[in-house]
Amino acid sequence: MAPPPPSLKKRRLEEAMRGGKASRPKKRFRKQRDYHSSSESDDDLDHSNSHNPSTGANSKPISKRNDPSAFATSMSRILSSKLPAARRDEDKRLERKVRAAEKRERLERQKDKARVVEAGATADEKRLRKTAQRGVVRLFNAVRAAQVRAAEQAKKDRQGTAAVVGLDKREARAREMSRDAFLQKMMV
Repeated sequence: MAPPPPSLKKRRLEEAMRGGKASRPKKRFRKQRDYHSSSESDDDLDHSNSHNPSTGANSKPISKRNDPSAFATSMSRILSSKLPAARRDEDKRLERKVRAAEKRERLERQKDKARVVEAGATADEKRLRKTAQRGVVRLFNAVRAAQVRAAEQAKKDRQGTAAVVGLDKREARAREMSRDAFLQKMMV
């Protein structure tokens, strides 16, 4: 803030010496008679006013506040200005949040649809699901049993007198035996 002019300082000092309260002078305002949206459009508005029939005796003068051309120029200036980089970044971030929320909502709706279908399963579907579950359990049990038998056979081959010479041959024989045992188990 700029320092007060010397005359104002002098007057305050004199008032303080007299013992009076130093008060501020009352501000005098000038009423603005014409509304100007900006300094650049002054020339344009002056020319546009000369065409308005506001000077006629029968018509009322159009105030600048309600003048559509002044509003149009102000609005066009606002719309043509660019947002600062920080504001643009914030807008992008907010858009990303909105898109993420919409995506989450869409996925939740899809999950709800899947739950509804699962809850409305018929008796046939339940029976088929139970049969499939039994089949999968039998398959895993057979695989595990075959693995156990193959491990036992390999251990026996390594320890027994009829051991096959060579690691490759031993592994091939164990695989072959476990395959046969597995197929026999599945046929039963």
